[in-house]
Amino acid sequence: MELEGVALIISNQGYNIDDIEANIESSASSTVQANIHLIRAAKSQKLSAYWKCYI
Repeated sequence: MELEGVALIISNQGYNIDDIEANIESSASSTVQANIHLIRAAKSQKLSAYWKCYI
């Protein structure tokens, strides 16, 4: 009975580790997308300032 309890705890920890890994992968992907958006926003802002000076 006690070994079954230990096995259950270990199994649950495995699921928790899988969840943590999935969250880390999701966060990394979101960070990459955020960086892309920041680069585009910076370029857009520079172009906007250029056109304001030109007009």
